[in-house]
Amino acid sequence: MRVTVTILMFLGLLSAEAQQQYRYRLDFTIGAKDFVDTVQIEYERGQVYVPVTIGDRQLRFKLDTGSSQGVVYDDTFVEGLRPLGHIRSEDATGMSRSVTMVELPPMCLGGLTLRGYKAALHKRQVRRRNEDGIIGFDLLRRVAAKIDVRHHRMILTDRKKWLKNEPGVALPYRLVNHTPRVQIEPVEGETATVVMDTGSRQLLSLNRSWTAASLAGNEDARQQVEGRCQGQMAIGNFGVEQESEVVFLGLRAVRWGDLQLRDVHCITTQGNSHVGAPLLTYGTLTVNPFQRRLVFHPYDERKEAADRGKPTSYCQIGNEQLRIAFVPKNGKAVVGLIWERSKAYKQGFRQGDTLERIDGREVDFDDFLRFRAVYGQQYQFSLRDRKGAHRVVKAEMPTLERVHRE
Repeated sequence: MRVTVTILMFLGLLSAEAQQQYRYRLDFTIGAKDFVDTVQIEYERGQVYVPVTIGDRQLRFKLDTGSSQGVVYDDTFVEGLRPLGHIRSEDATGMSRSVTMVELPPMCLGGLTLRGYKAALHKRQVRRRNEDGIIGFDLLRRVAAKIDVRHHRMILTDRKKWLKNEPGVALPYRLVNHTPRVQIEPVEGETATVVMDTGSRQLLSLNRSWTAASLAGNEDARQQVEGRCQGQMAIGNFGVEQESEVVFLGLRAVRWGDLQLRDVHCITTQGNSHVGAPLLTYGTLTVNPFQRRLVFHPYDERKEAADRGKPTSYCQIGNEQLRIAFVPKNGKAVVGLIWERSKAYKQGFRQGDTLERIDGREVDFDDFLRFRAVYGQQYQFSLRDRKGAHRVVKAEMPTLERVHRE
């Protein structure tokens, strides 16, 4: 009863604040000065998580540099949220909506206490129970950070010189919609502006319009196409992206400044181009807001002789191509896109298939996300295609990926 009354009171406050317009700001405070703090982090399924404490509750927030500000979900109950009004918010699919902004109670992150931290209140589209909220790039506009997933730590500091001379290759960034953009070269002679987005599970995704223009005028780029399909995979805070052509690319070398990222497999997206959190499995990333630089330092940096005498530095990536992606539709898991050269395609999965049952047990989208599959084990998938025909496919779990090397 107490929780119900509290929620009703909070909803009443939201109603009273409904007409107030909130403007993005960075007026939260950090309960320390001249500090260097180390925060333990987790890296799981291509995402970075940090532990936070609010009151007596331990929560798990995703670190998302592609989000301009924090997020809390409507099913994550936090006492003491203060409504601030509404703001127009855009998600990863390009959809926008007016959302309620709230101020969080004091939040402990490592040895730091954030007071007055702001967050958007979102309805959770995918019921992942391992994530309570998001810390956005707004934190990293106030402090510098070095993210090191191999050693499960993130260093935070307000000292302007502490991370100034970090080793690695630095790219200047500029802020667009309060998130960092850098220039990279996905194929030789073609420069792309990408969001450094640790909220993305794809190592690299390229805007489809940029890709179409690059392919049209660059024969070398066309030779790096691995396939095409009509599909959708991005799930934002407000829904799933519309179906469109997706191009699968196997890029020989992506330039991050003077550094080559070799053998990068990626796909196109309807939204902005992104470099995602999986890059962090190959090196550390330092975000320096005082110099507006992103510094990537490979764990395994290699050099080879170059024609002009200057050694070429490179990092061998060799990531797997995205094989299949499921999206929610009418509560069920539906094949949003599938690569025709993938094992999943050869086993019988097709674009638009709706997953009805696994081993005879009916599953919805949330059940599918929580399903604990065993690598190498065969399951019976009951599928219904777009025309309504049913069939059974016996296969391994198609979304189970090879574990990244440590």
